[in-house]
Formats: sequence, C-alpha cells, structure tokens
Amino acid sequence: MGRSVSYPSDARHVLYLSWVPDEETLDEMLADSLEANDDPDLCRHDRQSWRDELVQDEWDYVIEDFQSNVLGDLFESISDADRWLDNEDHVVAENGLAVFGISEYAGLAALWVVAKDGGDGWYDPNISGLARHWIDQAWPKIEARYPSRLYKAGTFSNGESVYRQVERIGTC
Repeated sequence: MGRSVSYPSDARHVLYLSWVPDEETLDEMLADSLEANDDPDLCRHDRQSWRDELVQDEWDYVIEDFQSNVLGDLFESISDADRWLDNEDHVVAENGLAVFGISEYAGLAALWVVAKDGGDGWYDPNISGLARHWIDQAWPKIEARYPSRLYKAGTFSNGESVYRQVERIGTC
C-alpha cells in the first residue's frame, strides 16, 4: 500500500488504518441497500450516489467508533471535540492533557494524539511532562483496540509512504 496521510508534526503517537471497505463488500452493502429500497428503476447516477453515501457512512462510523468505543470506553476524562488543527487534521476528542484526532487520505486514516502544553499559548513544563507521561501510558491501550492496524514501513523521497499490516504476536 503506497500513499501518505497527514498528521500534526507534534503528534506524540500515530497509528494507521485502512478504512474503506473492499469492492466486494461495498457491492454487497449496495445490493442490500438497493434491495431494501425495492426500486428497480434506479439509474446509474443514483447507484453511485448510494455508493458514495455508504462510503461516507463508513467514515462517520470510524470517527464515532474512535470517539465512543475506544476513547470513551477507556478514559472517563475524554470528551468529544470537533475542530481542525490544520486543513487535514481533525480533532475529535480531548481532555486536559491531550487532543486526539484523525486525518484521512484515499482510504488511509491516521489516528493521532498531541500533548497539550498548558493552554492559552504559554508553556508549562509541568503540564507538558504530565501530558507526555499520560499519553505514553494511554496509547498502548488505544493501539490494542486496533489489532488490524497498519504501520508505516517507510517513506520515499517524493513523500509517498508504504504501510504494512501489523503482525499479531501470539495468535494462532
């Protein structure tokens, strides 16, 4: 898999996911949706719109799952957020020590965490140290929720990266 996805330069940790359903699964989902609609006269454009909507629904699920089923289940201190750090880095959750976000490009998602620095533009080494320590303790729990994640194997000089499936240790 070769492509790249943005994440903040000051991200403490990043994990990668391939989130788009494969063509066969997407075709099955579309067939189920069309069958439920029971309209044989849907034109090709309508079918593509439904397909695009299914993909958008999957992306929304990735974000909601990260917010609720991963971060919300693991840490009571985290609340949902909705803002952008840059054009491509979407903050979806935060607590007093960290912001969590997700970025996407061509079916590849980067889930990341950035330590807060004390807020309001001033630097507090005590807060920053505590934030880094808390993040380093929390991140393995987050990674454990994504056993089929990807890792970045390398980056070419043109900025394109190559990803591989994380190998599971101790599985049969």
